[in-house]
Amino acid sequence: GGCFVVEVAPEGKPGFTSFCYPGSLPGHTFAATRAGLAQTINNVRIREPRPGVPRMILARAVLDAASLDDALALLRDTPRASGFHHTIGGTDTSHGVRLYSVEATAARCSIEPIRAASGHANHLIHAGCEGEAQIVTDSSRDRQARLAQLLPMHAAQPDGAAFVDVLHD
Repeated sequence: GGCFVVEVAPEGKPGFTSFCYPGSLPGHTFAATRAGLAQTINNVRIREPRPGVPRMILARAVLDAASLDDALALLRDTPRASGFHHTIGGTDTSHGVRLYSVEATAARCSIEPIRAASGHANHLIHAGCEGEAQIVTDSSRDRQARLAQLLPMHAAQPDGAAFVDVLHD
């Protein structure tokens, strides 16, 4: 009963709608913007934070981006204090629909296009993350392993109801 949906229309920015937890900034969960962007977030527990922009503020800043390319540049180029995984997608007339998995941590930013059914739990999985100290809970490891089992069964014929079943598994 404490969560809510907020609609934000800042002057000079595209504006957005976001789900919010009490005490969190919009963009910390999932959101869609009037610039055609959508973003979802997964927490990643890195062990070595650095001086930089906190992850919740960076996730909120993405919602002011005028384009997907601007949002990706913001995630890539901003010095980050901690880490989040962003699933971020957008549409524009020159590129069509594009979707990316972005692991943005204090140490690195990995941006991978999503071309097939995929999932991301609460730990780093992109190539190159092996050297980054992180906390991987049993729950996160188990969910990622289960996604690896379930998603290939649905990749050939994507079906909305089947993907909801995966989420309920």
